[in-house]
Amino acid sequence: MAGTAERLEYWLREILPLPTAPFHEDAIIARVRRLALERGLRVRADRAGNQVLEYRREGKTVAPVAFTCHMDHPGFEVAAARGRRATLRLLGGVDEPTLRGSRIVVHTAGGPVRCRTRSVRMSPDRRKRHTHVTVASEAPLRAGEWGHFDLVPLSLARGRITSKALDNVLSAALILALLDQLAATRRRAHVYGVFTVAEEVGFVGAMELVKGRLLPRRVPVVVMETSRELPGFSIGAGPVVRVGDRISVYDDGVTRWLGDTAAAIAKRDKTFRWQRALMPGGMCEATLFNLAGYRAGALALALANYHNMGPRGAAAERVDRRDAEQMLQLLETLAARGPRPGADEALCKRIETQHRRYRVRLNRR
Repeated sequence: MAGTAERLEYWLREILPLPTAPFHEDAIIARVRRLALERGLRVRADRAGNQVLEYRREGKTVAPVAFTCHMDHPGFEVAAARGRRATLRLLGGVDEPTLRGSRIVVHTAGGPVRCRTRSVRMSPDRRKRHTHVTVASEAPLRAGEWGHFDLVPLSLARGRITSKALDNVLSAALILALLDQLAATRRRAHVYGVFTVAEEVGFVGAMELVKGRLLPRRVPVVVMETSRELPGFSIGAGPVVRVGDRISVYDDGVTRWLGDTAAAIAKRDKTFRWQRALMPGGMCEATLFNLAGYRAGALALALANYHNMGPRGAAAERVDRRDAEQMLQLLETLAARGPRPGADEALCKRIETQHRRYRVRLNRR
């Protein structure tokens, strides 16, 4: 487990401090592609910027699986600027109390420029119109520049992972740690690492992906997410097998494979904890993948300060570090075992056994 913790910390430091926002995931994309070059992984991309890495060293019984995540987090674009006053459009879902009085950093050609929000104009329906914030900046800004909340890039203090953006950059770090480990050890597995763009504005990148041919339809998909802590699943109680979201429930066979694997780890490792929950705090890309004809399930980590919405304004997101380490442990086991296409048949046999045991009593009624 020490090796898992060390690998995870390396990738946390590589990925979480990088800036990102919808349509501005370039820094993370560059690091994803550099891993592919370093480890000799096949990498493909589409016009949207979605990235698909492939590790393949197959055994006789290892089936392929795709682990996916999105690389963006709610952010801002400069819509108009005049001197040190500018109007920024919000990209993503953030409430008004979080925006008011918030500090924002905008990335410019001359370096980062810090801003302070002066006023907020919320959109009544963010699917149709943008929310805008007016800011005062330390230096002049230009239209088209972009930024995010000015919060801690990364802290690993007190057994926590705290950052300006964990949703869903943390999942990118986890998938990269998995691919890095598989390539280093040449372990038998067939794994796709899928990194999508512009999720926070409505699955725009993932929709482009499913319309194309980057990821074969036959490959089961496991969507990696972070989701706000709600009753029924807790920070610190282990990774969550997410059975659904606010909109839908996910593929039964894939979900059972995830749960069975987590249960098998817990049986042999008494320190391993995991949870199973619907997690209705938002909508996950697994819904889209299932609608598009993939067999998709999901894993998640319970999160505090979702979308930087803290109890007293903008705050860094936070998860339990042990939860993340055990999530990586779970991913390594899933990759090594591969999806179990016969899981449905095995469950049917269990039910059939009970039927044979008791069916004679039905004839006596």
